[in-house]
Amino acid sequence: MNESAGNPETVPSEKVAPPRRRRRSWSRLALTVLLQLLLVALLLLGWVLGTQSGLRFALGLAEDLTSGLLRVEQADGRVLGDLHLEGVAVRAPDLSMDVGGFDLRWRPLGLFTGTLRILELSARDIDIEAAPAEQQEESGSISLPAIVLPLNMELEQALVERLSIGAPGAETPVRVERAALAASLRGSELTLKELSVSLPEPLVNAQAQGGAQLDGDYPLELALAWDLSQGESIRVKGEGRVGGNLKRLTVEHELSGSVGVRLAAAVEAVLDAPSWDGKIEILNLDLPAFQADLPAADVTGLLQTRGDLQDARVTGNLTGEAPDLPDFGRLRVDLDLTWGGQVLEIAALELTEDK
Repeated sequence: MNESAGNPETVPSEKVAPPRRRRRSWSRLALTVLLQLLLVALLLLGWVLGTQSGLRFALGLAEDLTSGLLRVEQADGRVLGDLHLEGVAVRAPDLSMDVGGFDLRWRPLGLFTGTLRILELSARDIDIEAAPAEQQEESGSISLPAIVLPLNMELEQALVERLSIGAPGAETPVRVERAALAASLRGSELTLKELSVSLPEPLVNAQAQGGAQLDGDYPLELALAWDLSQGESIRVKGEGRVGGNLKRLTVEHELSGSVGVRLAAAVEAVLDAPSWDGKIEILNLDLPAFQADLPAADVTGLLQTRGDLQDARVTGNLTGEAPDLPDFGRLRVDLDLTWGGQVLEIAALELTEDK
């Protein structure tokens, strides 16, 4: 006979089920809250970057949080589009900067198509006062990083107008009347469509065009042109080219006007231990343009130079003749100069006169 069947007090043991539903409900609640917070953050970010009211709110908050470090008098537009700022001021312990106006026009949707276009990036009436940086000891050779962007960039115009840079209390800050840049970057290939700089005193206008590869030895090819005017008489123009790479650069340049000079040189190991070998041909020199009481003279010469940052040598000759001064004769200077260890050594300096 089965004893258990006849025992009415015997009952099977009950198994307690784990609280799976309760755990799942807490997980769903946490995930829902997290998604809602993420959605709110995205909406807030879109409001700040995509609307004018959001821009002004962010700038006001930044002014409050930085305790006077940043101040913007007027803000129009939006970050993801056309942006216009006026009266921008930055105050830091070693830096004081004022920007009269700033404009940005770009197409951020290009980030999704592979080409970022910046139509305009401009600033004007910029005053910068910065404490001089502490000089650091040289730490050997310099190496440039390889720059390879995952997308293309098109900069149609970057413009700076009326820039002043100086140290606090400096009497003569550096002034730039205008600087402009137009370029494109595709991967590591840089195309320089326009680079121009204008200085007010002395009056200088300089332009450069060309291209460079921003990796490896940085091969480049640049065309340069500039002109200088000072006072009523000094006028100098320059044209030239720079080609090669950072292991070996070739430089050709020619000046005309108040000074006529033709330069041809090669520079080795530009970043590691630069050295050069070049020739300077003097074609003419207008002495009265630089000093009114000097006589007009035909000055020519040929100089050879070779060396590095520690030691350098210059050899060659200079000749001069004043047509309006018959008794002046024809002067010739032959020279051989060496510079090394902060000492100038004159190996030869001979002056001769031909009547």
